[in-house]
Amino acid sequence: MPSRGPVFLAHQGAQAPILLENFLLATAAEHPDWPVAATVFLPRYTPATSAEIVSNFQSSARYVLADPETHRMLDPFAERGRGRHHLGYLQESDPRANRQRFVDAVLRAQIEAGADAVISPWLTHGTRRTSAHLRATFRFAELAAERAIIGDRELLFGVAVTEDVVADDNERGELIDDLVDLPEGNVYLRIQVTPPTSFGQYAVPSVLAGMREIARALEANGRRVIYPQMGLAGWLTVPDGAFGFGSGISASMQRFVAPASGFGRPLEWYFLPQVLGFVLRSEVPDISDVTGYDECECPYCEDLTFGIGAGWSRDVAGLHYLWWCSELADEVTNAPNRVAALRDRLEASREFWSAIQASRVLLDERSEPRHLAIWSAATAA
Repeated sequence: MPSRGPVFLAHQGAQAPILLENFLLATAAEHPDWPVAATVFLPRYTPATSAEIVSNFQSSARYVLADPETHRMLDPFAERGRGRHHLGYLQESDPRANRQRFVDAVLRAQIEAGADAVISPWLTHGTRRTSAHLRATFRFAELAAERAIIGDRELLFGVAVTEDVVADDNERGELIDDLVDLPEGNVYLRIQVTPPTSFGQYAVPSVLAGMREIARALEANGRRVIYPQMGLAGWLTVPDGAFGFGSGISASMQRFVAPASGFGRPLEWYFLPQVLGFVLRSEVPDISDVTGYDECECPYCEDLTFGIGAGWSRDVAGLHYLWWCSELADEVTNAPNRVAALRDRLEASREFWSAIQASRVLLDERSEPRHLAIWSAATAA
């Protein structure tokens, strides 16, 4: 269950569920102590499919969440996902007006999917000038805490805010006060962000600082926060008391962004562990010649061919990334000194980036790990 300790949430995305199921099985067999859980997003499937996926994941994940993605209530009905025709809560026209029915439907959908813990519904705060969505979110949380329907399942309080709320000292302070006043329980906090370019790591200093402050404040008040959709940026907050961070294979699973249209040609990105970021597949052979380069020992890279040409699988490259999220989560959570372990990893990454620069290997500007300096500064205090 989430309260047992820090964890990496591996998200089921657009890929066939068997891909993540096999990843979870292999990880559990080879690294049974790794803190790996899984997430299934309910609006994306019919109820029967969600229940099947959750059940299959449960044999090897530490726990499985059935995320209701209730921020979709602010989208037109046609954009609420495949499950909109089957899940009653997605059919509500005004969840605030029918909040008791809405809350019950959200909780019931997760329970029927077989989730190990349930999440109270939310609307995204910060998208409008009023606090109506935040007030509704906290009322949803209070109602959820009163419902006997959840039984002995752990209840997480779902909250979603924009990055501007987290970055602003006053708004963040008010948010923390409200979170502390909730009934007993941990917080499942989504942050809607402006996405970085391509697979670039999220690195807005004021937001990273705000995330750390929230994690520390909640821990000081007897509760923890999970950042379900911040990618490795969420990993930075584990030493501050965060209970977990989540990510998936696709860029959309690595961050929570406002709805957008238009997509560029997909590029072949590879997560380079030594810089904690993504580089183009074609750049890996040159990087591997840099002094200090370490061959990846994950079980997936042997099936990847670097450079250009055939032999590339985005799914396999994505599993390599999930493997490293799990490895990094384990490295920090089980270190005698979590702060030192995270800072050491960042320092080693910066040193290798310096070696790349000294070697005169030229990378696409989108591959340059500019986030490293920001992450190091953000975690220095």
